[in-house]
Amino acid sequence: MNWTDFVTAAENSQMAAELPAFEMDAAGIPHAMDRAIGKAEAAISALLAIGNAQRNFENTCSAWDRLFVESGVIANRIYLMKEVHPDVTVREAATEAIKRFQQWAVGVEYREDVYLAFKAYADSAPELAGEHKKFLEETMRDFRRSGMALPLEKRLEIESLRKRLSDLETDFHSNITQAQKELVFDQEEMEGVPESFLNAP
Repeated sequence: MNWTDFVTAAENSQMAAELPAFEMDAAGIPHAMDRAIGKAEAAISALLAIGNAQRNFENTCSAWDRLFVESGVIANRIYLMKEVHPDVTVREAATEAIKRFQQWAVGVEYREDVYLAFKAYADSAPELAGEHKKFLEETMRDFRRSGMALPLEKRLEIESLRKRLSDLETDFHSNITQAQKELVFDQEEMEGVPESFLNAP
C-alpha cells in the first residue's frame, strides 16, 4: 500500500491521515512543546468551566483523553528526536523538552480541580456501558492510585517523588542511547544467536 492508498483508506473510515512535521532544530523544539502544553492547558480550562450538572462523557472524559492524545503526538515526535537525531544540541533540547512535558503531565494528575470535576461526574452515576464505562472507572482508579484521596501533604510528597523519578528515567534512557562502550563476545558465547544477526552490519 502506498501513501495515496493509505489516505484513501483513512478517508473511507472517516479518519484523516497526514505525515507529521518533525521538529528538527534545537530552537524550534521548546516552542513546539510550549504549544503542546498551552493547547492542553486551554482544553483543561474548558473542561473545568463546564458546570457539574452539564457534565457528560463527551465534554469530560473524551475531552480529557483527547487533550493527552493531541499533546502526546507532539511529545512523541520530540522524544524520537531525543533518541535518534545526529546533532547533540537537538538531542539535548529534546531531552529538556521531554522532561518539561513529563513534569507537566505528572502535575496534571495531581490537580485537585480536575479530580473533583471527574469525581462529580462519577458521583452522578451516569449510565455508561462498554468502553465508556471502563474509561471512567479506570480514570477514577488512576486518581486513587495517584493518591488523590490522601491528605494534601502526602499528595505533594508523592507528586514530588514521581516528578523526580520521571527526570531520572529520562536521563537513564538518554545515557543508554549515547553509550559508546564496545562489547566483545567469542563464538561460544554467541551460541544460539541467529546467523542473520551475526552477519548484519
